[in-house]
Amino acid sequence: MHRFFTQGPVPEESLRSWSAEFASDDNAGATSIFIGRVRADRVVTGIEYTAHEPMAIAALEAISSRFLHEPGVRDIRILHALGLVSVGQAAMIVAVNSGHRQEAFGVIEQVVNAIKTEAPIYGKELTVTDGHRWKTNLP
Repeated sequence: MHRFFTQGPVPEESLRSWSAEFASDDNAGATSIFIGRVRADRVVTGIEYTAHEPMAIAALEAISSRFLHEPGVRDIRILHALGLVSVGQAAMIVAVNSGHRQEAFGVIEQVVNAIKTEAPIYGKELTVTDGHRWKTNLP
């Protein structure tokens, strides 16, 4: 089992190492990757992520396990930021390795939606006015 959280933005090295591991699976024909970044939406300068870690880890493990049982899926990786993530930086990376592209495309969307609705991960959007507002996750 891999870790699900990292302090600060998700490092690009995680994506490189997952890609290398996935490429070594000769029975997989497709890898789909989702990178969620903080966007300069209105007046947002960054998002400060927090989580109820024991509950969030349990939720992420359950999500991974549930979708790992989908036909053709060979591996699923999830890494989410905690702490401050500035505009343009990665807050979450999800990768799915599968036998075929249709499986990878379909499952990655379902995994991302499940994370947004099931994992107790919270984002406080920081604004240029030095204020903040709590982010609402939608699938």
